Amino acid sequence: MLEAIIAIAAVVLDRLSKMWAVGSLSHMPGQHMDVLPGVFEFRYVQNEGMAFSLLEGKTWLFIVITVLIVACLLGYLVKYRAVESVWTRIAIASIIGGALGNLIDRLLYGYVIDFINPTFMRFAVFNVADIFVTCGAILFIFALLILPQFYRKKERAHE
Repeated sequence: MLEAIIAIAAVVLDRLSKMWAVGSLSHMPGQHMDVLPGVFEFRYVQNEGMAFSLLEGKTWLFIVITVLIVACLLGYLVKYRAVESVWTRIAIASIIGGALGNLIDRLLYGYVIDFINPTFMRFAVFNVADIFVTCGAILFIFALLILPQFYRKKERAHE
């Protein structure tokens, strides 16, 4: 249940933020708005590739890959839900939600709407779905590599 709530929340937050970006930013001169000058801005971008517009124009490839990844992650959640930690389940749900958010864009428009642009460094313009995928991946790595070590140390301390 928690996993479904997280994935749905990711999709809803992503869709709402992209609706705002299309409604507000796409009509502004230069299609951008400074939020914290020198730190980040909102900039409307139609991304037909992935990060940094890599593999631009390969929408069908991204759709197939996303569907396969989401299917595998859903299958994993269903099969191993009872034995996985809550942190691993949250991580996977975040990745699924973010992936679905960008998949919806690709299916509807043929591109992903990006609008968060850090200006303090050269980086890709991204969106809320990307944040969920990235944070989910970081949490997944943490849950796989760090948490088991923490629990082992805790168990040894109780022996």
